[in-house]
Amino acid sequence: MNAINRESILNKTHYGLGIYSHILRLYYPDETVLRLVERDCGLCRNPFNANKETLHIFIEKEIIIGNAFDKEFAATKIAKMLPPQAMRSTLPNCITNSKAMNY
Repeated sequence: MNAINRESILNKTHYGLGIYSHILRLYYPDETVLRLVERDCGLCRNPFNANKETLHIFIEKEIIIGNAFDKEFAATKIAKMLPPQAMRSTLPNCITNSKAMNY
C-alpha cells in the first residue's frame, strides 16, 4: 500500500487540479468548471465572490534554493525542484493566493 503524502496526492489529482475541480463542481454541477490550456485554466467563476470570474487557477513549479544552513544544498550545490502543483489567485480585492494542498 502506498503512503499518503503530499507528492502522492498531487500525482493522483493532476497536481491538485482535481481538488479545485471537485470543489467547483459542488457549486456548478452542470458546467465545465476548468479548462486547462498548457499550465493555465484562466479565469473561473468564484463561488466565494458572487459567482464572478475572479478565480485564476494555474499549475506552478517551485524551485527552492538552498542556503548556507542547508547541509544537503551545501554538499550538492543543486537547487531542489518541488513537484508542480495547482495554485490559485484572484483578481484584486478578493481572497489571497494559495496552493491546492492548503485545503
